[in-house]
Amino acid sequence: MLANRFPQAKIIALEPEAGNFALLERNVAPYPNITPVRAALWHDNSTVEIVDPGLGYWGFMVRSGTEKRRPTEESGVQVPAMTVDAIMQKYAMDRIDILKIDIEGAEYEVFDDPSRWISKVDTLIVELHDRMRPGCSRRFYSRSSGFDHEWQIGENVYLSRSGSCVLPAAVSVETGLSADHHPVCA
Repeated sequence: MLANRFPQAKIIALEPEAGNFALLERNVAPYPNITPVRAALWHDNSTVEIVDPGLGYWGFMVRSGTEKRRPTEESGVQVPAMTVDAIMQKYAMDRIDILKIDIEGAEYEVFDDPSRWISKVDTLIVELHDRMRPGCSRRFYSRSSGFDHEWQIGENVYLSRSGSCVLPAAVSVETGLSADHHPVCA
């Protein structure tokens, strides 16, 4: 875990769904450098509704209150939504070394206009969910220019800048590294 390897790192972990957030809080309790935040990553600072599309505890989605619900979805509660730049401001971060995004289709909204923050991210790791929200990949790739390296491990797309601590040369499929064990420079 990065928190063990880099105890001085500031790690902010967002989770909007109540049960998953309670699990996050228990899991990170021994790590003072991890701050759990019950909120959703979004394109504006507002509130969003948690939606259960019936995929299980891992597949909760968020949507704006104005978005039409599908007949198979159960509506949920409203939670705060935050932009990347708002998180950076609130937690006094000038740069983000690694930004890991797995937000079940909300990457479509988050990458609507990342111009306020994307140049301040050294490495971006994202799981794209076109199956849940068509157009996620197209929007992500059209709005994430400026990275020098791109590669993929499993469902995660990695983008990094030269000089970043996470580079494709450090990744080896033979080592069995997964998205949960990012190779990082010491």
